[in-house]
Amino acid sequence: MVVPLNSIWKIPIVYFLIDGLSADVKANLVNEAIVHLYDVNVRVAAVVCDGPSTNFGVDTKLGAILSVENMNPSFKHPCNALWSVYMIFDAAHMLKLMRNTLAEKAVLTNKDGQQIRWQHIRDLYELQSLEGLKAANKLKWNHVEWYQQKMKVNLAAKTFSRSVASALQFVLQDLKLAKFSDVDANVEFIRIVDRLFDLLNSKNPFAKEFKSVLRTRNESLWRPFLHEAVDFLLGLNLSGQPLHQSMRKTAVLGFVVTAKSVMGLFDE
Repeated sequence: MVVPLNSIWKIPIVYFLIDGLSADVKANLVNEAIVHLYDVNVRVAAVVCDGPSTNFGVDTKLGAILSVENMNPSFKHPCNALWSVYMIFDAAHMLKLMRNTLAEKAVLTNKDGQQIRWQHIRDLYELQSLEGLKAANKLKWNHVEWYQQKMKVNLAAKTFSRSVASALQFVLQDLKLAKFSDVDANVEFIRIVDRLFDLLNSKNPFAKEFKSVLRTRNESLWRPFLHEAVDFLLGLNLSGQPLHQSMRKTAVLGFVVTAKSVMGLFDE
């Protein structure tokens, strides 16, 4: 499907049955699509996909370098070597994968060794249910028992939201509940993931802060944050191993590749 950077429409151009196809074949199909679009005066600036491991292979076959040590999330346009085509992983899919990772593995650690715990989110839900009041957030049963509705983006977005981070900070600083004594790492994690999702999903020219579209005049806000978010995500660990090197690396690598691609696409 083709969507424009400078207008509002979308159009399907081709349909393939891809189940079981290798990364080589998929890469060739993407390359052919880019060439055919060029033939009708459409320049492809970015390729957007979700997170199956074969898609990382496709990106590599096309010429992108996705290793964190020497990352270049773009490849040369097959019809004009002066143009770059950037790889972008769907932010909504990466958000769901990040939620799944924390919920299923229970604990992540940041670069300072502090624990980010899914149990804190569950404890906040249980506290609000017991008290019959919510600390200005939308956390419900289906946000903590998400598995039967794991494809719903809004559940992940409301779980990793600014309001949930603020509620966790409130029960620590104002209510001083012992159960939440080590919640600071959760607050930092949720705020960064929430802002990163908003920024990568931004489309409203009238929105504020991280939900605003990327412009030169707000570059001093979003570019330093993207660098901060990349460093934070690459510092996450799972069971003593860097998360981006683990079996659950897709969410981190997807966000990092997309953040770098967005900056490259903006610059170009």
